[in-house]
Formats: sequence, C-alpha cells, structure tokens
Amino acid sequence: MRSMDEIIEERVLLGNEAIARGVVESGCHFFAAYPGTPSSEILPAIVRFKMENDLDIYVEWSTNEKVAFENALVASYTGKRAAVAMKQVGLNVATDPLMSAAYIGTIGGFVIISCDDPGPYSSQTEQDTRFLAMFAKVPVFDPASPREAQEMLPMAFELSEKYQIPVILRPVLRVSHAQQKIAFHPIRKIERKANFIHQPQRWSATPRFRFILHKQLNQKLRNIAEELNSMSRLNFVENEREKAAFGIIASGIGYAIARDVLLELGLEKEVPILKIGTPFPLPSKRIETFIEKCEEVLVLEETEPVIELQIRNKSNVHGRLDGFIPNEGEMLPEVLTQVIVDFCRKFSIPVEEPPSSTPFEKLVADLGVPIRRPTLCSGCPHRASFYAIKRAFPNGIFPSDIGCYTLGMNLDAVDTCHDMGAAITFASGLYHAYHQDGKEVPIIATIGDSTFYHSGAPGLLNAVYNGSKFILVILDNSIVAMTGMQPTPESGVTADGHPGRALSIEELVRGCGVDYLQVVNPYDIQGMIRELRKAYRYTRSPEGGVAVLIARYPCITYQKEQLKIRPIRVEIRHIPPPEKDLPPLKSKALPKELLPIYRSKVSPCQGACPLQVDARGYIELIVKGRFDEALALVRKRNPFPGITGRLCARPCEKICRRGNLDQPIAIDLLKRFLADREEKPFHPPPEEERKEKVAIVGSGPSGLMAAYELRMKGYQVTIFEALPFMGGTLVIGTSRFRLPEEVLKREIEVIRRLRTEVRLNTRVGKDLTLRDLRQQGYRAILLAIGAHLPESNLSNLQAEGVIDSLHFLKGIALGEITALPPKVLVLGGSERDVDAARTALRLGAKEVHLFFSRSKKEIPVDTSDVEEAEREGVIFHFFSIPTRIQTSRGKAIGISYKKALLSDPSSLGRRRVVSFQGPEKRMRGEYIIHSPLYLPELSELGLPLKKSLLGTIQVDPETLETSIPGVFASGDAVTGPKNFIDALAMGKKAALSIDRYLRGEPLRTNREEEGSFDRLVSVKVDYVETEERIEEPLLPLEERVKGFKEVRLLPKEEEIIREAKRCLHCGACYQCDLCLWICPEEAISKTDEGYKIDYEKCSGCRICAQGCPTSTIEMSAIGACIGCGFCIRRFECPSLIRGEDGRVRIDRLTCVDCGLCLQVCAQEGIYQVTP
Repeated sequence: MRSMDEIIEERVLLGNEAIARGVVESGCHFFAAYPGTPSSEILPAIVRFKMENDLDIYVEWSTNEKVAFENALVASYTGKRAAVAMKQVGLNVATDPLMSAAYIGTIGGFVIISCDDPGPYSSQTEQDTRFLAMFAKVPVFDPASPREAQEMLPMAFELSEKYQIPVILRPVLRVSHAQQKIAFHPIRKIERKANFIHQPQRWSATPRFRFILHKQLNQKLRNIAEELNSMSRLNFVENEREKAAFGIIASGIGYAIARDVLLELGLEKEVPILKIGTPFPLPSKRIETFIEKCEEVLVLEETEPVIELQIRNKSNVHGRLDGFIPNEGEMLPEVLTQVIVDFCRKFSIPVEEPPSSTPFEKLVADLGVPIRRPTLCSGCPHRASFYAIKRAFPNGIFPSDIGCYTLGMNLDAVDTCHDMGAAITFASGLYHAYHQDGKEVPIIATIGDSTFYHSGAPGLLNAVYNGSKFILVILDNSIVAMTGMQPTPESGVTADGHPGRALSIEELVRGCGVDYLQVVNPYDIQGMIRELRKAYRYTRSPEGGVAVLIARYPCITYQKEQLKIRPIRVEIRHIPPPEKDLPPLKSKALPKELLPIYRSKVSPCQGACPLQVDARGYIELIVKGRFDEALALVRKRNPFPGITGRLCARPCEKICRRGNLDQPIAIDLLKRFLADREEKPFHPPPEEERKEKVAIVGSGPSGLMAAYELRMKGYQVTIFEALPFMGGTLVIGTSRFRLPEEVLKREIEVIRRLRTEVRLNTRVGKDLTLRDLRQQGYRAILLAIGAHLPESNLSNLQAEGVIDSLHFLKGIALGEITALPPKVLVLGGSERDVDAARTALRLGAKEVHLFFSRSKKEIPVDTSDVEEAEREGVIFHFFSIPTRIQTSRGKAIGISYKKALLSDPSSLGRRRVVSFQGPEKRMRGEYIIHSPLYLPELSELGLPLKKSLLGTIQVDPETLETSIPGVFASGDAVTGPKNFIDALAMGKKAALSIDRYLRGEPLRTNREEEGSFDRLVSVKVDYVETEERIEEPLLPLEERVKGFKEVRLLPKEEEIIREAKRCLHCGACYQCDLCLWICPEEAISKTDEGYKIDYEKCSGCRICAQGCPTSTIEMSAIGACIGCGFCIRRFECPSLIRGEDGRVRIDRLTCVDCGLCLQVCAQEGIYQVTP
C-alpha cells in the first residue's frame, strides 16, 4: 500500500483546485456545492480529478446551499465521507441545518468548505465564517495557503469521524484564488457501503434529547481543544524564544502576509509568530504560553477578532479590539506593513522604514487611465432588460437580487440587492407597505434564473398567497454566469454528466399559483416595454396579482455563436445625413431651434369636432372620477351633451388615434354617461342683458344652438316654431328608441330656462313674414327652417301607402301613424331610413325590407345600427335600386327594382351607379317608405332670398349671411340634410356672426379656427397594449319590438372609467411627469403652466421627445451623434466609447454586433450597416 505522504507529481494549482485535490485525496465519496465566488472552482476541479482517476465520487451542483449541505450531511449519516462547498454568505442559507448538525453529529467524515470574501469583492458582506463556527460550536480550520488547505482536509475528515462532528475549512479569497505548487499524494480509497442506522432518538431528537446532545457537544469541543493544543502541524511557533519584545499571533492568510512583511522590514528573525490553524476550538494553552513570553502581542486575523475575543488576558494583546488593526476590509500587505510599523514605533521597537508606494501611485495617476466601474458585457441581454424596465417605469421601485444582473444599478434599474431571493420578498413587502397607504407605485423585481431556482419560489408562493401585486422579471440567460458558467436546473446538465432532468421555469412559476406569465425576448426592447406595461395593467386590475415575465436570451459570453447567426453591424454617424438638410453640428452645442420644445396642441378629436369640444380634457376628468367637472367642460362648447351622445356622427371617433392601434375611444358614450347622470342640467347665467332682439325661425338643432349662444350673450331671442313643440327634426325626424323623449325634453328645456321666448304653432311665411319680423323690431333674423320638402323622381309617390321617411317619422311623433300593414318596403340607406325600417317593426309590421344601391360596407349608417336592425328583423337588399312603385287602384302594392352595377371607387372612395344588371325584379308590399332629396320650403318666406344650385338658401360660407343684410341661415336649409353635430356647429357659427353684426364688428375677421380641422398629432403607440373598446349594453330583442324603449344602454361606472383610461391624450399634456423622470440631465422642471426646459442643462439627447406619450414635447431627430452621452451613461455598453470631441465611437475589439444600441439612440445617430 502506498504511503499517503508519497508525492506522485506536482502541479501549480489554484487554491480552490488544491482544496479539491485535498477532498479527493481524503477519500471523499459525496460532494455537493452551490456556486459562489470565491468557492466556485472547487467542484469543477473535483470533477476533473474524478475523471482523471476514474473515481467513484458522487458530485452535484445543488439548487442552493441548504440543499447541498443537507444532501452531503445525510450521506455522512450513512457512513460515507462527504463534503459541501459554498461561499461564506451561502453558509447563511445553510445555517439552519448547520446548527442541528453540530448537536446531532455525523457518522462518516463531513467537511464544510466555506470560502470567505474579505473586502468584500463579490459578496454582500465580509463576514467571518470562524465566527459562525464558534456560534454553531463546530471546529474550524483556517489555512494560510493553498498547500495548507490541501493538507488540512485529510485532518479535517479524520477529526470529523473521530468526534462525529462537522468540521469547517475556511479559506479566504487570497487562499482560494492564489496559485501554488501542489504535491499530489495517493488518493485514499475508502470502501464504504451506505448503511443508515435507524436511531430516531438521535436523527429526530426531541428538545429534551437536544439538551443532552448539547451537553455531549460541549464535551466534544473540550476534547478537541485538548487535542489541538498538541497538534503542532496546525498550531506552532516560529522563531520561538523565551523572551521577546513583541510577538505575533496569526491565523490563516494573516500568517502568510505577516511573514512577507516581517521579511521586508528586516524583522523575520526578531519576531516570534504563533501560527494558529484551528481558531475554534482555540488551543488556549499554546496561546497563553506564547503570550507570557512576549511583552506585547499583535493578533493578525481576517476578518473579525475571533482569536482575540477568546484570549482571556488581553492586557498586552493588541489587534482589532483596541483599534491597532482596522475593523473592516481585507488585510492587504500594505495595510499590514503600516500596522506592524506603527506597532513597533509605539512600543519603541527598532524597525526599518517601509518602502513607499507614492512613486508607483504617481506613475499610475500620470497615465490618466480612466477608472471604469464594473459593467455588464457587450451584448448582455440583461442590459436590454434593465433598459426596457427603466424606460417603461422611470418612477418605479426596483428590488433585485444576487448575480451579475446586480449591475443593473448602473442603468438605474436596481434599487435593492440584499440576499438570494430577496427581490421577490422585498417586492411583496413594498407592495403591502404602499397599498396600506392607498398608494400605487410600480414595483418591478428582477431575479436571475439560477437565483430563482435557489430561493425565489418560496417568496413567490408567499407573494401569491398574500395577494401581492407587482411585476417579477426572471432574467433567464440559461447559465449561472457570474460564478463561472455553471449549469442551471433548466439545462438538465449535471456537474459530472450523470443523468439529470431539465426543469421548466414556466412550470415552477405556474406551480406557485401565478396566473399571468409571459416569455419575452429582451433583445426586442420595444416589445418588452409593451409587455411590461401590459403586465403592470394586470397587476392593477381587480383580479390581478403577481405578473411574471421571463426575459429569455442566452448569456452572450457563454454562447457567443448565438449572435453570429444574424449579426447586426452598426456604425455611428457624426454628420447629419443629406435628407436632414442640416450643416455639420458642433458636439454638445445644438442651436436652440433644434432643441426640444414644450407646447400643448389641439388633440385630433377636438380638432375634428365641429364644436371643438375638448374630449381629451373631459375624458381625463372621467378617469379621475370628477364627473361634474367633466360635464361642465363639455357644456362650455356643447349645451346638449345627452342628445349629442346619441345622435352625433362622431367625427372625433373617426380620427381618434387610438383607432390606429385597436379601436377608437367611445367618446360619445362617455359624453352621454356624463349627461345622463345629471338630473337637472346646469348652465351658467347669461351675460348682461342687451336690448337687441333676434328672431330665430325654427327650433331644430341649428336653431336651438344659435338661441343658446345668443341668450348667453344677453340678446333678446325669440324662437318661431311651426310645430306644437320645440326640437324640429330631433322630434319629428328621429326615432324615440334612439333619442328618448325624456332626454330630449330635459336638454331642450334649458332654452326656456334661459328666458328665451318661444312661439309654437307659428309658421313664418304663413302666419307672419320676414318683413313682419323686421317691423316688430328684430334686428337680426336666423333662418333655421330645416329641409322638409321632398323631391324624388320615383313615380306614383302620391299613391296610398307611400310616404317619405321624414314624414313617416313625423306622423308617428304627431300621433297620426299608430299601426302599419304586415309588409313594409323601405327605399333608401340613410340613418333616417334605417330608423324608419326599425320603427315599422315596432308598429306591427311583420316583414320589413330595405333596399340600398351599394354594399353593406358602403351604407352611410353606423355598422352597429345596421347589425341591430338585422337582429330585429329588417331584411337588407344591397346593390338594389328601386325603379318604380307598383300600384293598383291608387294603392301601393309593391316595387320594381334592379341590381346596380357600380363604378370603381373615386379618389374619395365612393362608387357611383353606372348601370343596371340582370332582369327587373318585383317585391310586393302594402306600405312603402321612400328616401327623397329634402329641400327647404322658401316660397312662403316673403323675401327674395337667393338660392344655391341645389335649391337651398345661398349664404356667405364664412358668415352664413344671406343675400339680405341682417338675415342669416344655417342648418339643413343651407346644406340640405346633414348630421346633427354639423347643424349645431352652423348654429354656433351663425350666432357669432349675428353677435358681430349687432355690435357693428367685421363679420369675416379671425374666423379661421372655427369648426373642425384636420391637423393631426402624431402620438406614440409603440408601447401601448391593445385593449378592447367598451361593450355598449343593448336592450334585449324581445323588449324592443314591444315599444320604443331606448336600445343602447349605459355601461357601469367602472367600465366607463376603464374606457376613459384607454385615451392616449394626443397632443395635450396631462402632466404625467414622464419627461421629468427620464431626462438624464434633470433639465426639465414642473411649473403651474406645465413643464419648462432649461436649455443650459439640456444635452439634446431627445429622450424627452421620444418618450412623451402625447407629443407635447417636440424635437426632430438630427440623424447623427451630437455627443449627448446618453448611450454611454444610461445604456452603458462597454463597446461604446466617448471620443475626444465628446462624440461616441464603437470599440470594434469588444463589439459583438448585437445591434441593441440601435434601439437606444433617440437622435438616430446609430444606424445599421447593410452588407
């Protein structure tokens, strides 16, 4: 049998590799670990030695340190030698089993390798494992070099087995990552079969038995301490002498550094050193003897005063406790040199002057090499994820976790980094803390894939169970990158290649009870921003909870080939391209006219509205629940919101920019909601009363609007109405299931409450003429008489059973028509014709057919109205043109019609009938409603008014004044039948002209902004998620045909608010503060008027203009790098380097052609190079 001291070969190894060799040479059977710097290289080295020597060692990367510890611990219970490795903060995770293991003990040797990180360099703390060993009452070995770490391991296993106790080996960073020539000894072969002995009293001891085990543990420690006192291989004195001016007690790396420093100071033979290899249990007798021989003693140990605290008599002992040695930080040679020199001088011990490092420091400083903080690699998908997170939620709170992604703090997207798994638990706690105060704050937690497997699931379970609401982004790069590219459970790859199973993060997340889960590609930054905002909306919904996004893209360092498949090569332009028509610009010196401008614009919906109602404004107030203010805002421009919300042609919705994304906002429905919740309409009082009298002929929409506007200005207004009620076509030309009588009366009543004189049953032209009105003192007259005179080329229009649609609805309103025959035919496709068809069904018709000359898509009626008509039973015949009405004995019996052949669409998209196709068809019907052209009745007015070519009243299009001074006209009498909202707008326009006329002011001046206009505002919908438009509740079919109840009902209040939240606020700043949060220069401040840009601070990066969701901030892209530095500071790709002139260039040595920077430069200075 070969001696264990025999040297087989020698190799230069890393400290962790030497530790691995010591584990293997000790005959270890079972090894588990979780990666963490500075311990990560131990397990791969064990695997390598296993393969080289064909050893039967089970090796695994465990999912966390507790799991690794318990796996190895229970293996030792079977008699096998086992070891576990982790970093010092990893032992915190395994502290629970460590404490019990000390009491219960082991059978086979069990060694815990806990690598400390003084400094710290890659850990949350620089805690000292020796303290934890003392706390847990477990022996700890403290190696001073890689070779000693290797040599200590067989002793640690022997000690563990002898006393049946776990033993800790505690190398520090400078041991783990040092290199040294290591002698390879024969590998001990220990043949042991697993044999778990059933001892429930020990393995599952009750609290009372734990007391006994504690007592036994204390005795073990006393016995071990006694043995260590005599173990000179671990605890020995160098330069021993009977009396010394001062001596050093050193442990671990402190011993190695102390020897080098003493040599440099010329004290190597003058100062005795007690080297302690086992700081706990402490070999007290050796220490007491050593202290007695020295006048002063200096204790050197990293990082805490573990040995120093255990020394009973400290009268001549110095170290960390009395401040001779700093209480934090690594014990570097330069630190220790100064400590020893100061110590010698204090106690008058001769010492050489230490060499100065000042020349070297000056040399380095003179090089001018910039200090660069650690950053994520070029092409790292985590950078893209963090950039997207920060852009999506610039005001969010970002708890994160342990991993290379902690560097997300460089992108301002990491606020906390506490311990493994804390991202999720912190997010949960933050949510409940803010929720308790009734405050909503975006909380976006980030955690790596390996960290999530490590300790994320318990926190996620707790968050879901307790109703937390936040976004969790799992950064899945398919590897444990920071600690050396170890595999994750998702890969299915095991440490040494033994069979494993690939796990799914998605299944684990769903198993934690998460309902919202999406996988995103972080390289698609805009797509990820959209998904983040969509997830946030889910968290804010009543049924929401934790939303999980898995940002999946492989680690670019580990899988560089991924980007070689489709590289995106970019360049940076320093001169604006020709199409920008800009001169070369000086770096960081843009002229003011090229910098961003803050100004509110008229939103497209307001511009499209003939009345210019601020729809965006009242929608924003609806979102805030300020319904009364919202209605007051509507009434500033439109006194009839309830009627408008039912009859408007909705030009605002046709131009709504939301429609480019999904569907327009239900603007009219929102307006109708506001109007219907008000029991009694409120209007401000009129201005001071004026003496001028104005006559308004007709009380349709145009006349009512003019009367309202003129009364509000104080004029004495009289309405002359031929019908027995006010409203005109609102009453006689609109079906009640669209406009209920109570709504009509409620809103028209405002005209009376403004003390407007109303003369009903008064027909101007028959009862009195326009001359009569002039003689009665009316200085201005408005003709809003409508267009009620039917004109048609169809034959037999006078036959019984034939009527036009307007007079049909009028007859119903006057109670003249109450029932209809079984079969009704409607000839036409206007909104009024469809209303007539639906009304016919309600009056008893069993069968109603409607004929229209074009397609269903081309019928000038809201699609939903056509669909509801079909549901109610109206039968549509498209591409059908009636040719004549069939009669018999003066009664209508049906129609003849032909199929229409249409032209190609014109530039306006309209097709015209060019001929007929096929034979003439007939359809019988007892009642025929036709749709003629309607003209105003002018013959009775008594004044020679000029007519247009269409037979309507000719007016000045800007002032609406007729050919007779002081006489104005508006509404259908001017335009022919048009929609309700245009009639209101003409009434308002006419009122303004009359006001100017009566004041003697120019009628045509400054009228460009009246009515609608189509200045579109470009808004950004890239990050807006699609959302279905609100469903409008409808009266059940069976209830409709029984009467004239309103068909379109109102949704619930919460649904109305949800619909209002879909608004994009185009062109109008709603003070979201996004520009404040995203400006990298803090150049934007908030004022009472909105936002102010400080051009002294502004770098011209254009991020504010790019990010402004309503385009209130404008700035054109220069198309070249202007030296703003945004890509360097806020994206921080190490391949983007600032040149001497401040502009950015690309470091081709490190660029991986990921193309991510293309999505970052708002100035469009970075562009893709096409092959």
